Amino acid sequence: MVFLLSCNSDITEINKNPMKYEGKEVTIKGKVKSSTNLMFVKAYVLSDGESEIYVQTDNAVPLENTEVKVKGIVKQLFKIGSVQIIGIKESSRK
Repeated sequence: MVFLLSCNSDITEINKNPMKYEGKEVTIKGKVKSSTNLMFVKAYVLSDGESEIYVQTDNAVPLENTEVKVKGIVKQLFKIGSVQIIGIKESSRK
């Protein structure tokens, strides 16, 4: 049996140390800066005022400027060559 510990995390800290959080469940809060809803890609950018992070979701994307609290797993969402995007795969949102 595997238990995941969820902790409240700071977006800036996740961006500074992505490998420390890779595969871990975190909870973050912030304001939605932008969102994308294409056929196979649903994502939005969440900002805590200092830093931003991408959030991938299977649900409807939230409206811009909405305050949300997100729980999810930190993972590498995209990588081409030396360019990578670290983000969160959303499991729940309030």
